[in-house]
Amino acid sequence: MNNELVLRSRTISREMTTTPNEMRPYGPLPVFIGRVDEDSEDWIRLYERYAAAVSWSDTQKANNPVITLEEEARRWYSSVLRETSAT
Repeated sequence: MNNELVLRSRTISREMTTTPNEMRPYGPLPVFIGRVDEDSEDWIRLYERYAAAVSWSDTQKANNPVITLEEEARRWYSSVLRETSAT
């Protein structure tokens, strides 16, 4: 239930809020933190494979990465959104 509350607090599609991560048939979504020892291209490949496995539409693939970003990656994403909305 705790995971469900965390997921509901994020801006995500209705489909993503209905099932906690642990109950997804293909396992949890790949998380990207943004550490220097992480490979962003590996994360993108994992994310694309997951999206294909669960048959996400192009819109879902474009909107859902935000729920997999944590720590530094989420801060970076938020700063990009602020810059984009300011222009």
